[in-house]
Amino acid sequence: MSTQLREQPRSIVQGEAKSFILTFTSPDLVTTANPQGRVDLTGTTVRYCVKEDPGDETAIIDKTSDIPTEILILTQSGTTLGRARVFFVPTDTSVHDPGDYFYDAWAILPGDERHATLLPSPFRIIDGVCDIDSVPPPPGVGAASQGPQFRTFQFPIPSTGVGPFTVPMGAMFDGTYVVSVMGNLPLPGGGTWSEPLVGSKTPTSFDLTFIGPVTIGTLLDVWVRDF
Repeated sequence: MSTQLREQPRSIVQGEAKSFILTFTSPDLVTTANPQGRVDLTGTTVRYCVKEDPGDETAIIDKTSDIPTEILILTQSGTTLGRARVFFVPTDTSVHDPGDYFYDAWAILPGDERHATLLPSPFRIIDGVCDIDSVPPPPGVGAASQGPQFRTFQFPIPSTGVGPFTVPMGAMFDGTYVVSVMGNLPLPGGGTWSEPLVGSKTPTSFDLTFIGPVTIGTLLDVWVRDF
C-alpha cells in the first residue's frame, strides 16, 4: 500500500498544551465509498517525531500510539476512519528553544509494514509573550481592585472512567484563591451532557469527577479563575 506524501507545516507556542489530528490516506484505497482513501488504522502503531534536523539520530520529541495519552488512534469508522490525535503537553516544548524544527509521522501496520505518511515538514516552536510560570499575587486588604485571574485550556481524559482525574494547571493560583471550573462534556453513547464535579484543589491542580464514564482521549474544555 502506498501512502500520499506531502508537507504539512505545524506550529506550537513554547510550553503550550495542544493536540493535532493526523489523517492517513492511500491512493490504493480510493473507492466510491472511501473517496479520500482513508487507511484503517486498526492494529497499527503510529509514530510522530520532531528533530532539529531530519538527519539527526535522536528526536527531541518522540510519540507513539502504544501510549494512548501521546497518540490516540480514533474509532476507525465514519469521519474518524484513518485518523489519530497527537497530544502535546507543556514539557514537550518548554525545554527546547523557540525556532524551526522538522517532524514526520509513520504508520507501522500489522506484519511490520511501514509507511511514512507525510514528507519531513516544518515544525515551529514559537516564543510566547506571557510568563505563565509566574504566580500573580493575591489582592491585599484595601488594595486597588484586581481583575480576575483567568485561564482556559484543554485537558485530555487520561483513562476511560468517571475519575477522579487530576487536572494540572501549573503554579498559577495562590492557595487562598477561590477557583471555579466550568466545562461540559458529552457522555459516550447517550448524548447527555455532564457538568464535571470539582473535587480537591491545590494551587497547581484540581480533581474532576463525572456522573458517567468518559472515554480516554476525550478533550475537555476547562476554564479556571479566581474571584
